[in-house]
Amino acid sequence: MKKNVEFIIPYEGLKNGKHEFAFQLGDEFFEAMSEPDFRDSSIAVKVELLKETTMLVFNVEHSGTVSVECDRCLNRYTQPVEGNNRLIVNFGDEYNDENETVLILPRSEYEIDLAPFIFEYITLSMPWKRQCAQDISGTKTCDEAMVTKLESLRAKNENKDTDEDDPRWDALRNLK
Repeated sequence: MKKNVEFIIPYEGLKNGKHEFAFQLGDEFFEAMSEPDFRDSSIAVKVELLKETTMLVFNVEHSGTVSVECDRCLNRYTQPVEGNNRLIVNFGDEYNDENETVLILPRSEYEIDLAPFIFEYITLSMPWKRQCAQDISGTKTCDEAMVTKLESLRAKNENKDTDEDDPRWDALRNLK
């Protein structure tokens, strides 16, 4: 994973209060994060930082689209993504990211790289099951030839009784 300077926020020089940052993500972002599955992406990210004396609170909103493969037919389709996440940063003696929402940075740090967090938020906003039927245009469906082939293979496997056809089980049945 390459470091992208665009997403590094030097919070040490900022005054207490609200600060806003905006990013437009494309394919370069996902390539830098070593994610080859996301293509033709266009995602707007808005980060609102509330800086206080003892902690930082990041509200990260993202919305846009990304092209991914359908889990059923392997065709590419456009998947809308959107989400709203919060990251709380406290300061301590050493780095600790064991908690999902609270990050502890050493007091000696003066900046934070938001790229891995933004990437994680976008990845988590993707559906578990990616199917063409979820295309934003609403007109694209799964590749019928691929679906037909999968159905025919599934039907063959369901009709086959593996216990009786496999000769390896015969030796075990004789042990009874």
